[in-house]
Amino acid sequence: MLKNRKSQLSITMIITAIIGLIILVVIVLMLTGKLGGFSKGVGEAGSCANTCKALGSTSPFQNVVKTSCEGPLKYLGTGFDDAPNGCCCWFS
Repeated sequence: MLKNRKSQLSITMIITAIIGLIILVVIVLMLTGKLGGFSKGVGEAGSCANTCKALGSTSPFQNVVKTSCEGPLKYLGTGFDDAPNGCCCWFS
């Protein structure tokens, strides 16, 4: 004899559906070109010029090594596309 059971969704099925939906949204964003704007903004935010400006620097940055960055200058390190030797900002 068959027992009556209430139909229910398992936790695994719900998690699988959520992951599938996230993947679908990412694919749609990639195909429509909307995801490219995000990566462009991230690249611009990481430039030495924009970092100095955001920190309140009063003049343009300099592309110098750490030992050349003295006085009112603040050395921010390397890894910037527009300052491969090192980012040095002027603060008065």
